[in-house]
Amino acid sequence: MSDAPLAYFITFRTYGTWLQGDSRESTDRWHNRYGEPSAPSSSAREGYHRDLMCGDAVVLTTGQRAIVDRGVRSRCEERGWGVLAANVRTNHVHVVVSASAPAEVVMGNLKAAATQSLTGLGEFARGAKVWSRGGSTRYLWTERDIEGAWEYVVNGQDEKPGREHE
Repeated sequence: MSDAPLAYFITFRTYGTWLQGDSRESTDRWHNRYGEPSAPSSSAREGYHRDLMCGDAVVLTTGQRAIVDRGVRSRCEERGWGVLAANVRTNHVHVVVSASAPAEVVMGNLKAAATQSLTGLGEFARGAKVWSRGGSTRYLWTERDIEGAWEYVVNGQDEKPGREHE
């Protein structure tokens, strides 16, 4: 196996739409390792984090989702990264991307490109908080890993009841 993954499965969420303590599970500094349990849900913890928010939660409209998609794809083209699949939802973005840069650099670039596209078209004010801090960067080491991530991003978003708006 190579030292470099074939691709990354990157996910990042809009600001304030999935707080620590949420019943859908979340991560924190003690619960953030792949394959290990997520942080337990807690309405008190979720409320605490909601009180810390410096603005409203961001839910993307259909038009804003298209803007984000174009921004992500454009940045990947500029950098020579291959977009294998992308799906911009109302509260998160999934991208399967092949890139020679580290996953965290790729994710930062995609978030920046999406924000620049949104603010450049007047959808958000400059300096607005559009994305939550961090995100998920899964390394895809095999073609089978890529196929599974692609299938989920392209076809698997609405499979679970109660997730229609994600």
